[in-house]
Amino acid sequence: YPPFWWYVHDSKLTHVGLPEKTLVGAFLGCTNLRKVIIPRSVRYIGEYTFRNTQITQVTINSNCTYSDTSFPENCTVDFYNN
Repeated sequence: YPPFWWYVHDSKLTHVGLPEKTLVGAFLGCTNLRKVIIPRSVRYIGEYTFRNTQITQVTINSNCTYSDTSFPENCTVDFYNN
């Protein structure tokens, strides 16, 4: 796959080459998405990117910008130890 492409297959994110900025609503409504590993290189997560998924915890870089609507309401956001 080209860099920064991804797709969901059998409810699993099968390619994790996320760009430094994720698109607004990129995974919005992927209701079977339960886990995602966000690379340290990601610096911005757009509004509603992972909204309406089943993700309950993510770890991101401390200098990554995100919105209150980037993740589901019950999702815990932790930060990598740099």
